[in-house]
Amino acid sequence: MATSGDRRLDKKSSSLMFVAITPPHEWKEDDNSYYLCLTIPGFESENITINVDKYGHLVVRGHMQVSEHKFINFEETYELPQNSNIEDAGGQFQDEQIYCVIIPKQKEKTIRHKISTPKEEKTTSPPKKKQPVEKKPILTEDKVDSFHRYEDSEKPQESHPSKPHLQIITTENKKKKITFSVALVLILIVIAVPLIIKFHH
Repeated sequence: MATSGDRRLDKKSSSLMFVAITPPHEWKEDDNSYYLCLTIPGFESENITINVDKYGHLVVRGHMQVSEHKFINFEETYELPQNSNIEDAGGQFQDEQIYCVIIPKQKEKTIRHKISTPKEEKTTSPPKKKQPVEKKPILTEDKVDSFHRYEDSEKPQESHPSKPHLQIITTENKKKKITFSVALVLILIVIAVPLIIKFHH
């Protein structure tokens, strides 16, 4: 009975049909993620598995039963972009035919040290008030002559008096003069009296 049972099992397994397919695929990307789009009509999300092999490749497998004895499957391996974040990858159907594996991009964490240097406070002195420039009138030759004549008339005329022979008479000079006069008179008397007497004799 075991033998006949084995024969029936072999007969049943031999009637199963496994069809391997190679689904068309296309890579897309935006600023945040990569998208691997597979065209697999008739498949559902539960029929698809996503894995990463030991070489770091993306492996997508699909297995679907079409009928009682027919199965369709596929297994494809894809190279991942360098900055892929496979840990957060997932997949979903866009429509009934296209299945997209969504692979986020790794965000480069760059720490930028912003050195804030204190701005030097510029001491601005208040603007100096411009002094009004005196506008001098333009003088023609006629005006120059009249201008000089006017200046001459306006200038106080310096008087140049003739230098008088001033005799500064002080009290001491007066005394000396009187003494000299008296002495002169006495001398004249002393000389003149003997002469007069002599002429009378």
